[in-house]
Amino acid sequence: MSIMIPVTPDTSGIDREIGRFWNEHLREQHTMERHIIHLEVDSFAITVERILEPKLRQRPVVVANPALARSVVQTSSPEAQQVGIHRGMLLQQARRLCRDLVVIPPNEPLYSRAMQAIMKLMGQFSPLIEPVHYGRLYLDISGTTRLFGFPRDAAAKIQREVQSRLQLPTRMGIASNKLVSNVASRVIRPLGIQEVEPGSEPNFISPLPVGYLPGFAPAIKAQLVELNLRLIKHVAELSLPHLTLVFGRAGLKLYHASHGIDPTPVFPPQQMPNIYEQITLAEDSNDLQHLRGVLYQLIEQVGTRLRQSSQAARQMILEIYYSDHREAMAQKRLPHPSNLDPQLYSVAEQLLRTILSRRIRVRRLAVRFFQLTPAPRQLSLFDGQSNDKTEHLTQAIDHIRQKFGPDALKLARTNEFMVHHYHTS
Repeated sequence: MSIMIPVTPDTSGIDREIGRFWNEHLREQHTMERHIIHLEVDSFAITVERILEPKLRQRPVVVANPALARSVVQTSSPEAQQVGIHRGMLLQQARRLCRDLVVIPPNEPLYSRAMQAIMKLMGQFSPLIEPVHYGRLYLDISGTTRLFGFPRDAAAKIQREVQSRLQLPTRMGIASNKLVSNVASRVIRPLGIQEVEPGSEPNFISPLPVGYLPGFAPAIKAQLVELNLRLIKHVAELSLPHLTLVFGRAGLKLYHASHGIDPTPVFPPQQMPNIYEQITLAEDSNDLQHLRGVLYQLIEQVGTRLRQSSQAARQMILEIYYSDHREAMAQKRLPHPSNLDPQLYSVAEQLLRTILSRRIRVRRLAVRFFQLTPAPRQLSLFDGQSNDKTEHLTQAIDHIRQKFGPDALKLARTNEFMVHHYHTS
């Protein structure tokens, strides 16, 4: 399969980059053969809830916040999925599809404890563990053959341990890199193990739909389908210059992924706290001024929590969720650690302009701040006077809200609308 693109870009620099990449990749493979496991527990939150409440088994269940007027489904059970209920669907719509639907409010502490239990158990097999999300992680078992046997034997033992000790059914993919192990775990049923032999990665992933490629935004995958690149092999047949011409920086990542290449190591989590806030709009909107107001309210909530804990943030992630269930995300490093609303908002607004590229209405915004540090008294060497005034004003606003309630004082940009919101740590 081929796509006719009228422009043929200069390939000399790109060819050199690919050559260097392949040399490094081959040297790494020659030095030590990697064995990466991707472990996944389907419908993790619901599976954990069913351990505590067996009556929920075999019933259509979703995790969602019923107190919100426009609550969305966070997780759905296989029984709910069979009637068309999926993650991101409005709870009202899900209830219309299934009258017997059981709705469970999210229980973050419970899910966190369950995930920690899995990681503690995985630590007996390797210290190289990278949690991706609740119920999903990577485990690097390279060089452990003498301890646990061949990779498939080790995976089977891990699976039995998780099932017997934690009562959690898993499915596992084994490959020489994270990307292919992720794909492998998704083509099998629960309690299955899929191993991809080193060297067979491209042949394994090539016949699969492009939706199986992890780490790409829904917009990229939708664009691939629009270009009739429906299978991974169709993407692999294109040259790197053509992919970068159409997809920009994502083209290089697509080229590597479609060939089953992923040199990224398994990153153990750094025990760094983060603060997460999200707001679901009372009504979907693509009005920029309205979204700015929502974003500022989010920043006010984050800033208040940072100041209450005497912390400042250095890194920010902004996520937006469209009404058609697509997502967009961007992150940026702050010039210096801060917990002051105007400084945090300035960076957040830049990110909003970057990722707000579609005309579809937005349903939800979320921000995550991490790389938290103790808040210094003087946050900037060069803006000392202006920062001092901002800090005094922020302290005064915090004092008024603490005494009279969070709605006692609102800035003009946040006072024009009402939204439903909640937060997690």
